[in-house]
Amino acid sequence: MKKSKYLLACVAMAVLFLASCEKKPTPEPLPRIDPDAKTFLMYDNIGSPWFEADVAEAGRAVAEGVLAKGHRVLVFHREYAQTTGYDYCNVIYELVCAPRENGGYLRRVLKNYGEEMSSFDVETVAAVVGDMRTLAPANHYGLAFGSHGRGWIPKANDTGIGRRAPGGYHTPEDGSAPEGGDAMTTGSEGGFDPDMFAPLWQIPDSPATRSGSAETSFGNPDTPATRYLSSDKNETMDVAEFADALDEWEWDFIIFDDCFMASVEAQYEIRHLADYFIASPTEIMIEGFPYDRVVRNLFKVEPGDVEPNVVSGVGWGDLSALVADYVNYYKNHPLNPYGTLSLVRTDRLESLARSVRAIMESPEWAGMTNPATASTVEGDDVGVQFYDGLRTHVFYDLGDFVRKGGVDTESALYRDFEAALSDAVVYAGHTEFFYSNMYTNTSGVYIPVDWFSGLSTFIPWSGTAPLMPFYEETAWYRDAYPTE
Repeated sequence: MKKSKYLLACVAMAVLFLASCEKKPTPEPLPRIDPDAKTFLMYDNIGSPWFEADVAEAGRAVAEGVLAKGHRVLVFHREYAQTTGYDYCNVIYELVCAPRENGGYLRRVLKNYGEEMSSFDVETVAAVVGDMRTLAPANHYGLAFGSHGRGWIPKANDTGIGRRAPGGYHTPEDGSAPEGGDAMTTGSEGGFDPDMFAPLWQIPDSPATRSGSAETSFGNPDTPATRYLSSDKNETMDVAEFADALDEWEWDFIIFDDCFMASVEAQYEIRHLADYFIASPTEIMIEGFPYDRVVRNLFKVEPGDVEPNVVSGVGWGDLSALVADYVNYYKNHPLNPYGTLSLVRTDRLESLARSVRAIMESPEWAGMTNPATASTVEGDDVGVQFYDGLRTHVFYDLGDFVRKGGVDTESALYRDFEAALSDAVVYAGHTEFFYSNMYTNTSGVYIPVDWFSGLSTFIPWSGTAPLMPFYEETAWYRDAYPTE
């Protein structure tokens, strides 16, 4: 009996031993990522024929064969089928070189969400961008965010800023809406005077109108249009939410194909997101970036095509060439020759903030009682360069603001600031004028660019006092302005 129990125990142990020695299933190996793999993502928040044109431009470059092995261009296209009849409705697709296809490329659908969604919801943006990165794994990622923008300004829902009536007209004093549109939110409870955002009707010594535009504004078919308000079905996203949506990942660069995003306050708030930002301190024409040139510059830069290389790192083509090509494109635009753009190195923004703070803490710093008349520079009496068409301006040139604040421009403090600004703004360019279509049912305004540092800033003074409670919450204000 004992022998039988002993034998059974031995058999059981042998079975267990054999079971433990059975070969376990080998896990699927992780896909190997080419060390040079690069993925460029285009995210659409425009939802208009203009983004379709952007994709077609990028497709032309892809058709030329600029994408080497491991290089990919993915597009998120939102709710376009409902208004155009195209087959794209909240889908992710890849642009693939296909010589036998019409145009030389095709759009390979990778994911179809098949449902209505808000492209400004933080969770939606994060989910879509996450899907795009999963579908095209790479060691280098760049993003073009095609949208409408307003720099550092907080959400319209909370502040009353930037809520434009869909009809495209400034809301009358009685709060009534223009025909076919809703009244603009004025933020009467702690908000702003709507007159603050009325159009700047005339700019001295600049052309009042320029005819011949084939583009249309939101309310006037004879006016060039721009990308100046961020909303989707009355939903908006500010820079803090933008950061929440994207801060899970590392980006080599982010292109802001929307207005006013070369705001030092906005970029400082989200400086951790990417190594470089490419953005405009002014409104961007509705046509946006020329994406055939963007894709060529990112993936295949030919020596001598544009101005000499300044930046050729971060695993991509020359980003400074991309900026130069954008400016050259608009300088030669037959209808709307208006464009400003800069390339900013984000790890230099904190040094820039420290240099501004050092100047403002200096006894020489006078500040400004009115930026429109401020001038401490001999022979310069035009005030600080502004970048918007609002009656009370919100965006001014950072460099011009500091140089006209009372500090000796030959001093070591000012030279330190210039060096910090030059380190942060790697490359910048502009046309002779920029165009503003804000809150106007006329022909818009054409504003000369007399000074250009590549970054805008907000200037605290009595005329912008209603904005100060919001401005004081920005990281730039906390780090660049002296504490009381």
